[in-house]
Amino acid sequence: ENPHQAAFYVDQSLGEHDAGGLALSTQHHGKEMSFNNFLDGDAAYSCVCDFVEPTCVIVKHTNPCGVASAHSGQDDPNDLRQAYRWAVEADPVSAFGGIVAFNRPVTEELAKEIREFRSPQDGDTRMFYEIVIAPGYTEKGLEVLKGKSKTLRILEAKPHNQTKSKGLKQIGGGFVLQEDDLL
Repeated sequence: ENPHQAAFYVDQSLGEHDAGGLALSTQHHGKEMSFNNFLDGDAAYSCVCDFVEPTCVIVKHTNPCGVASAHSGQDDPNDLRQAYRWAVEADPVSAFGGIVAFNRPVTEELAKEIREFRSPQDGDTRMFYEIVIAPGYTEKGLEVLKGKSKTLRILEAKPHNQTKSKGLKQIGGGFVLQEDDLL
């Protein structure tokens, strides 16, 4: 992230076999991923994969700043566009420059919403994001998102299978490892 700090990506051979998640994602577009992009992207995608309903999670600096799900009280209970709007409206200042994650594929309609959505703060500024992550994209959805920005990172990842997951954390002088808490 910082030019004076050496960094590298530990390849997938050390990853959890067939567990999905950010480490096994495909990058369709945008700049190279940074250290913070990996951390924020993982926080966003891990969170959104915990939901059953069509959901959008927005994260900045590893903190959720918007989480919203489509639900049966709306005209269309599968409307991911509305979940996206609600997630942005929760904290539009923090959402600007954040990571947007979905637990459903991005369609052309959703991609247009992401591309054109204006900040609720002033109604004029287009929202800017570092990354959009989803389990899939329609052909047109991907095409529309690629038109938002040359630098927007567009990632496709299988949902993270937490039953195969373990948490590895660095501590001074070593690492600790434990199974994920599925409760």
